[in-house]
Amino acid sequence: MKKALTALAAAAALGLASCGRYSSSYDAVGFVHNELSDSAFMDFYRFEGRIVFDLDGDEGDSLEYSGRLEKGSVTVSIDRDGTKQELFRLSDGGEVSSSLALPEKDKVYILVETDGSCENGRIDIEIR
Repeated sequence: MKKALTALAAAAALGLASCGRYSSSYDAVGFVHNELSDSAFMDFYRFEGRIVFDLDGDEGDSLEYSGRLEKGSVTVSIDRDGTKQELFRLSDGGEVSSSLALPEKDKVYILVETDGSCENGRIDIEIR
């Protein structure tokens, strides 16, 4: 009985670990973030690694995004159909503000990934 429970627990843990397509892994200082079904933001003093936001979009919606970064390099990508595509890139002193039409109802994964450590940044994503 104990072996069966151990095997069942291991299978459940494996299933939970593989639920998402992407995983977050980061080291941060002065880091605040939030995620709702239609918006997400992150604001940090120092951030290194990857964070993934999981949003829901409807046909005809628009993905509005903005970001700024004082130091470092960060790439923000989108995956809405199983293919990861670069949305924008920020480096030392960079800023961006734009939008993208969502052609259909679907899950929208936003991936924020750094090249090394980044300082004093903020990224805002909203589906309208």
